[in-house]
Amino acid sequence: MSVSLVSNAYLDENSAKIRSKPVPWEGYQRAELVTSEELALIKKIDRQPRAKTESILVSDGQTYALLYLRLLKKLQRVDTMQCLLVLIADALLDHDERIPLFTRAAQSDPDLPYLPLLRTLEAQDEFVQLKSAQILTILLSSESTPLQHQHLQPFLKVLASLVQGQYPNKRDIAVQCLEALLA
Repeated sequence: MSVSLVSNAYLDENSAKIRSKPVPWEGYQRAELVTSEELALIKKIDRQPRAKTESILVSDGQTYALLYLRLLKKLQRVDTMQCLLVLIADALLDHDERIPLFTRAAQSDPDLPYLPLLRTLEAQDEFVQLKSAQILTILLSSESTPLQHQHLQPFLKVLASLVQGQYPNKRDIAVQCLEALLA
């Protein structure tokens, strides 16, 4: 299941804009929301060329999958959630072999990977909702075991409301997500 199976110009354009925005990672560390170890890891990939990020993910993919998900779990600012979701999607883009890096995160924290992503579906920000839906679709559709009700039910409920909504981007992405999950 590739990121490209759930695609939309709105997501692509906004992802590009978000990649260029700085995130106040040092401020998060000063506020003790991010550890010095997390800051060091994020600085290695923050605003780096794709080739450099790719080489880091080849060697430390599991570390970064856990980092992204843990930060998404504890940080609440919309711009930071946007950035983390883009980082997750970028890590998965054209790399289906990395999906297990995210799905295995439950071995170190039972809330991961799904709880932070399900929580972001409730965000007021349209991009955060839709990027989360895209990532959840990739992860859920790649699971080899039957999907757990507590993961699938809230996601399907959100997708149903998006399909019935009036916004074309939301409808488009929700339909693609449902199609991918049912495939």
